[in-house]
Amino acid sequence: MKKIIVSILIMFLLSGAASAQPELPEPGILPDSPFYGPKKVIEGIGDVFAFSEEAKVERALDHAELRLAEAEAMADKGKPEYINDLTREYGENINKSTEIAASSPPGDEKEQLAERISNATSQHINVLDGVQERVPDQAKEKIADARERSIRGNQEALKALAQENPERSAEIAMEIADSRLKEANESAQEGNAEGVAEASEEYQEYARFGQEISAIAQEAGKDPSKANEIVAKATSVHLNVLEDVKQKVPEKARASIQDAIEQSEKGREAATSELEERGLAVPGISEDTDSPSGVIEERNNTKAEDGNESGIPVEDI
Repeated sequence: MKKIIVSILIMFLLSGAASAQPELPEPGILPDSPFYGPKKVIEGIGDVFAFSEEAKVERALDHAELRLAEAEAMADKGKPEYINDLTREYGENINKSTEIAASSPPGDEKEQLAERISNATSQHINVLDGVQERVPDQAKEKIADARERSIRGNQEALKALAQENPERSAEIAMEIADSRLKEANESAQEGNAEGVAEASEEYQEYARFGQEISAIAQEAGKDPSKANEIVAKATSVHLNVLEDVKQKVPEKARASIQDAIEQSEKGREAATSELEERGLAVPGISEDTDSPSGVIEERNNTKAEDGNESGIPVEDI
């Protein structure tokens, strides 16, 4: 029975059957237009009237997403020379938002800001996956740089969130780990060894980060048990997925998958060890597992009833 459940979880994780594809806003006036300068001036004027920390974060995230949309549009127009500046500005706006969240005093506002940034940047990572596939070859490296900026910003926001709500921080981190495994699988099916290696390295970043969340939570005086349960359950599924992907990848990409397997094992061992030290049960893969990251459907229903749209849609399994 357990093998059947594992197989179903792997199938849904790799297919992404219920995942929603986030989209960027319409870019509007582009950098090659003589009206782009006035557009930026108007943006700056709007920033002046953003007084609260929440408003400042929202403005920074709006600007970040607009720069990504402009970068995609310029790549589609065959003008990759604009992309470097646009992705740099994207990173600056993400850094601005994470600095605001990190410097906020402990409490509900800090949690809300950190979760908003974590959700936004996790969506940006997925968007950039698609953008990188569509842009000309000369723009791919610059889009990859933007994705790395997004990952760094995401993890900074998750660190701030872990200080207030380690369970939610672990949920988002493992959701992104799921998406990196899906990307590795797709690259494997295409015979793209470089794509497999890149996605598996990004997976390892989040597998390692799952271990960090517990330490951050404890330092902040929070109970990390729920976060450890999420990491233990997710990495159990990830190990099965990685073994499956390893059979498909080109020979030269297998070392990167093996590294990811070893990192996933370390993540699971660390999470289960902490749970055992606290006398808590180690979660297994069961029919109660609604997604590889262990994010339960009930929690999403509660968020929907409360009118909270800040969460990322979770694959229903």
